[in-house]
Amino acid sequence: MDPFGEISFLTRSENRITVLETLAGGRYTEQELTDETGISDVTVKRAIDAFRQRGWIRETETGYTTTPVGELLAADYRRLAGTMDVACHVGPVVDLLPVDEMDFDLRLLSEARISDPDDVDVLEIVDRWITLIREADRLEVFAYRTGRIVAEPIYEGIEAGTLELEAVVPPSELEQIRSDPTTREFKQKIIDAGGNYYLAPEDQPKPYSVGMFDDLAAIAGWGSDSKPQVHLESRADPIVEWTRSRYERAKADAEPLTAEDLEP
Repeated sequence: MDPFGEISFLTRSENRITVLETLAGGRYTEQELTDETGISDVTVKRAIDAFRQRGWIRETETGYTTTPVGELLAADYRRLAGTMDVACHVGPVVDLLPVDEMDFDLRLLSEARISDPDDVDVLEIVDRWITLIREADRLEVFAYRTGRIVAEPIYEGIEAGTLELEAVVPPSELEQIRSDPTTREFKQKIIDAGGNYYLAPEDQPKPYSVGMFDDLAAIAGWGSDSKPQVHLESRADPIVEWTRSRYERAKADAEPLTAEDLEP
């Protein structure tokens, strides 16, 4: 058999994939497969016959089940599907995210919440940040840009005693804060209310932010116009560990900022 031809045989039919994956999860009769998958009995029978000929499944007294070859094929297809899902979601914005630094299995990103790379909505991304800020008890962030819009809910949370803030900013963001009186005033109020800002020694090569909203990891990529272009969030342990580690590395080299330090 031609491997590429067999890959094409399986993947060009969602019904075949569904039948194979269902059988990889248990033992089914033809009727049970039809009931479980919602696929017609004719289509199920064709798939079963084709799979039996290829040695992917076998018939038992109580129904059909995958052979070790079929189990391997189903597992590898799931891995490929997960990888392709990451490629579809992350591929278009790979240059905006610190993918080269991520030491976890990138397939985990297929289960992350990621903003639509084909329909970038800056306000939607910012609104999501505001929601996360208002829901969090503690925010730890290494921020490429902070902005006046998110400064207000941060200040409100700290002033109300419902939010703790630890934020590391690069030199370029400090200059942005100093040049914008409204943003500067909010940041100074945040510091006076008990929030903590730190200055990183230098800007990072790629403009991105990482943050921990309690136990939720968030990563954002920024465009050349200093506007957010992509936002992803996850509670998967490896992603959380990487995000927290990246923030802690940034903070370890940073110096505390006072309200007076924000003055031009």
